[in-house]
Amino acid sequence: MPLGVCGQIIPWNDPVVMTAFKIAPALAAGNTVVLKPDENACVSVMELARIAADVFPAGVFNVVPGLGEEAGAALIDHPKVSKLAFTGSTEVGRLVAHAAASRLISTTLELGGKSPSIVFPDIEDIDAVVADATAGVLMCNGQSCLAGTRLFIHEDIYDTFVEKLVAGFRSLRVGPPLNEDTELSGLIHQEHAERVISMIRSGIDEGAQLLTGGDLVEVPGFEAGNFVAPTILEVANSMRIAQDEIFGPVLCVLRWNNYEHVIAEANDTPYGLAAGIYTSNLKNAMETADRLDAGCVWINQYFNLGGGVPFGGFKESGLGREFCLETLNEYTQLKSITVATSTPTTNQGSTN
Repeated sequence: MPLGVCGQIIPWNDPVVMTAFKIAPALAAGNTVVLKPDENACVSVMELARIAADVFPAGVFNVVPGLGEEAGAALIDHPKVSKLAFTGSTEVGRLVAHAAASRLISTTLELGGKSPSIVFPDIEDIDAVVADATAGVLMCNGQSCLAGTRLFIHEDIYDTFVEKLVAGFRSLRVGPPLNEDTELSGLIHQEHAERVISMIRSGIDEGAQLLTGGDLVEVPGFEAGNFVAPTILEVANSMRIAQDEIFGPVLCVLRWNNYEHVIAEANDTPYGLAAGIYTSNLKNAMETADRLDAGCVWINQYFNLGGGVPFGGFKESGLGREFCLETLNEYTQLKSITVATSTPTTNQGSTN
């Protein structure tokens, strides 16, 4: 049976898609929804709600914009909300989980990531893998929890691979989002851009080698656009920049030559959202996928999120799964009803 009123909170990086992810299973299971979009990107969600008002009865799908500390806090603490679903940072996810735990209600959390991709030396088309790994880290201008931000490259192909990777990053056209030739655009706001630059500089201070990018890009006529150059850093896995989610166009590359060691380093983060594998060897692919601590593992094509494939993370990347049949279970309450056609009569003479 339905849970009732579902409170849902989504981030700013992909608002319409996130809204669809959230409301579809909740409404399909018979619930009602109160959804709070991020205050930095709510116009498209409000427009979707306006269209949906012609489809759903009043009160079934509700959108409440506002600041997180006001509208968001009120939503997660409301006594009539019987289910919470949140996509965003791990830090805020802990607050949502705490609120749900205090009232013993169900919660679904899709949180941060620091996703690894492992490149084996047996890849057949190095240019194709370079292009796919580039797209995997720069989707949404790098503002994606799924981004493949740690790239482990085997030492046999490392130099050639990184040379092509750097050349590709340097060739990207940075500009305003409405220009047809723009390949990478700006970040959400100035504060976030400053944080990304600060993270890059902290990595350099810690010993990371800057291979390209690393600073803001000036786009004439769009000086307030918060454009960060696509950046590649050669790092050690223990560095903060290789452990913390940056949420910008920043890729960390690492050299590997020992299989057991690369598996250990790929898993050595608090996160476990996604992972990529590039290889022409099926045995390598399947054994490695099995050993990676990630909710989604993509082989030879990053962000290959097909319809109906469960999406969610291990460890501090979240709880529950979205985008799949199993998601309906997150929005329903199981009820057991057992029927006997008649009441059993007592056997008076029986001692059993």
